[in-house]
Amino acid sequence: QSSKHSTLLSIARQINSHLEKSRYDKEEDTKSIYELKEELNQIHQDYPFVPSSLSSDVFGKHLSDALKDRDAAALVTLIKVGNTFFTNSDEHKANLEISNAMKDAVLEMKLYETAIDSSNPLPFPIDAARILYQDEFDGLYYRLKQARTTVHLDKLVKDVDKFSENFPVGFQDINDLRF
Repeated sequence: QSSKHSTLLSIARQINSHLEKSRYDKEEDTKSIYELKEELNQIHQDYPFVPSSLSSDVFGKHLSDALKDRDAAALVTLIKVGNTFFTNSDEHKANLEISNAMKDAVLEMKLYETAIDSSNPLPFPIDAARILYQDEFDGLYYRLKQARTTVHLDKLVKDVDKFSENFPVGFQDINDLRF
């Protein structure tokens, strides 16, 4: 019983070590975090693995960065890590939900951009754009409400014009912002 317990603790330490070092993918000559988790489950089906606070912090930073950078490849990896090791973490729940939506939106936008110059262009992914650029739209609307001088409004108009380059001409959300 005590050797079983020490084996479980050893595997949990290995998982945390990988998570703390952002080793989310399989490396040569080492077991992946998923293989280690499987070992843990084989020894004790209901073993309550708890990620260390450092591994949680490291994961949270990577997830925030991937969301900010709209990095679909990183989000795919991080969502799998999050769904495997951090589902019970209230700290990461919201960002994991956002990540799922963001990943799909980023992929949809990439497909659109790839197809623009092809013989089969795709329609602009309106819903994906709204998800991807929500923060920017919110920021521009906030600045519009706060603008008190023509200098602020002129700067806002320039920023909206620059921002509108991300969208097709006549994109309704940009038109709504302008009027």
